[in-house]
Amino acid sequence: AWSASRPCGSVVCLHSHDYYELVFYRAGAGEGRVAGRRYSFSDGDFLLLSPGVPHDERHLLTGEVFCLGFKTAGPVPVGLFHDGEGRILPTVRAILSEVAEQKTGFAEMLSLMLNELLLRVRRLAGGAAMPESEKDFAFAAAYLVSNCHEKISLPALAAEMNLSYDYFRHRFRLQTGFSPKQYLIRARVALARK
Repeated sequence: AWSASRPCGSVVCLHSHDYYELVFYRAGAGEGRVAGRRYSFSDGDFLLLSPGVPHDERHLLTGEVFCLGFKTAGPVPVGLFHDGEGRILPTVRAILSEVAEQKTGFAEMLSLMLNELLLRVRRLAGGAAMPESEKDFAFAAAYLVSNCHEKISLPALAAEMNLSYDYFRHRFRLQTGFSPKQYLIRARVALARK
């Protein structure tokens, strides 16, 4: 977790991470690319990226950026969002403060704050109807987490969605940042840690 000032004309070169990343544009404006697709950002926008997704940005106006990197087994809505009601920024700032202070129990507090943040983003994303195809993959991801303690046939899950396994695996990775098998393993590891 970190924050930075970005002067006009500054560029963040194409890169990716092995974790989810939330980039909150507190001030300023600019443009960038996520997995080859262009986007524009301004005050109050935030980008939520899956692991492994290449992205860059160029600042057209001087601004301030807050970044959070995290790992989670649960479904995470990804994309460009706007914090119109101002509910995301206070949680992002609280997480940055918690990371900086590292008081007793900060790991547990970060976990709680991250869950709150993701719930707020899911509610915000719920305002715009999710396309049916994305709902199907969100359901598949939730199914894997809920049933990770059982034997699951991923090809059978693909067939249940009337998709070939190769296409299912490709679309699942686009939606979650992980292959179905990786996602299932992560859910099983998270369950074992509990």
